[in-house]
Amino acid sequence: MITLTIITATFTVAGALLLGVAGIAHLSHLGRLRAVLNRQRLFPAWSTKVVAVGLTVTELGVAGLVVTTMVVGVPSIVVAALAQAALFAALAVYAGLLRWLAPGVACGCTSGDEPASFAVVASNAAIAVASAGSAVLLNQDNNGVNAATRAMIFAAAFAVAVVLPILSNGARPLQEAR
Repeated sequence: MITLTIITATFTVAGALLLGVAGIAHLSHLGRLRAVLNRQRLFPAWSTKVVAVGLTVTELGVAGLVVTTMVVGVPSIVVAALAQAALFAALAVYAGLLRWLAPGVACGCTSGDEPASFAVVASNAAIAVASAGSAVLLNQDNNGVNAATRAMIFAAAFAVAVVLPILSNGARPLQEAR
């Protein structure tokens, strides 16, 4: 059971790192995110500024909550992991709708121009499932994950966070598009 807990926790932290990178990219290019949302046409034009700011704040907040609670090892990691599961599930649904309703339009995952792909949908869904699983497993483990295990989880999560964008859409990891 501890192995499954470590695997799901690793993907949960990797998801948080990806959210943090996306949030920072969106924060530094908020106008670009709004332009992408306008091109996607899934939200009314008048609402895209609010959506862009709300998404950015949510990404950074959830990422910070997951990382902080995992580092500290407090029971609220369950709440943080569930919040992340909900966010990634929403992102998976959104990317799926985008693929269906506006194929070829940039997904806006960071600041790149890559369209939403099946891999983006699948990776968002996988992180949502892993985060929900992590919440359940960490809730059952009353002692929590010890500090050495958390360090290993962070090292593995960093590696996953670098590899997932490459698998998702061929993007260069953790690097801004022109």
